[in-house]
Amino acid sequence: MRQPEAMLLLLLTLALLGGPTWAGKMYGPGGGKYFSTTEDYNRKITGLRVSSALMVKSVQVRLGDSWDVKQGASGGQTQEVILQQDEGIIKVVGAFKVFLQGMALCTNKGRCFYFGNLEGNVFLAYPSKEGQVLVSIYGEYGLLGIKSIGFEWK
Repeated sequence: MRQPEAMLLLLLTLALLGGPTWAGKMYGPGGGKYFSTTEDYNRKITGLRVSSALMVKSVQVRLGDSWDVKQGASGGQTQEVILQQDEGIIKVVGAFKVFLQGMALCTNKGRCFYFGNLEGNVFLAYPSKEGQVLVSIYGEYGLLGIKSIGFEWK
């Protein structure tokens, strides 16, 4: 391999490794536009809004007392959950087909919230260490809804 071709291959590899989709495990077939909720270590997630129709359309997190930007496609019926004092999300069960079909988010207070339908390929996401909670949601979405989703825990 000649020098310029080797350099190009190295740069492409580094770009892929540094790209936003390398952030962590994503569930679903993927494709579309990348999104990420704000990760703010000074304010924890205190609520969640999920819009769905036949599939999950969008997600929005509440950080402290204010709502972050809605991430995903437009439309659907929105459900809202406000967490209690010292409550955090510690587990997500979800299902996808071509799009994310639904999710159940469970907290350290024993509550679970259901959005959409848990039909299709089921996944389970949880933190790697005891005491960690959900701090950010990322993934990819298309015109009709969320095509893949991942979770950041701290």
